[in-house]
Amino acid sequence: MRILISLISLALAVFLCVGWSQMGNDQQPTPQVKTQKIDAKQILKDSEGIVTEISPQEIVIEKEDYTGEEESYTIDPQVKIESTDSLDDIGVGDMVSVKYVTDKDKKIVKVIRVEEFNH
Repeated sequence: MRILISLISLALAVFLCVGWSQMGNDQQPTPQVKTQKIDAKQILKDSEGIVTEISPQEIVIEKEDYTGEEESYTIDPQVKIESTDSLDDIGVGDMVSVKYVTDKDKKIVKVIRVEEFNH
């Protein structure tokens, strides 16, 4: 009987020692940070000017610096229109700002905002 009690005591002591030694080691693994390469063509760029031509597929604006330089942009089919209900509301003479991405040599408008209506 003494041997049984000694063995139980020894097992209990080992169990407690192992448990106590593991208490401070509950460290969570360091989370892995996922990095994502940003494609330069996906960075939105800004431009502003007066609309000289517009269609459902393209908008041409005279740059805001009034040098007469015009820029042509392809309109993304999912373009976001701000400050008006639709692309149909934008006309020649309106002051607009556009946010666009470049894809090869194309400038693709993602957002159009009318700053001032002039038609």
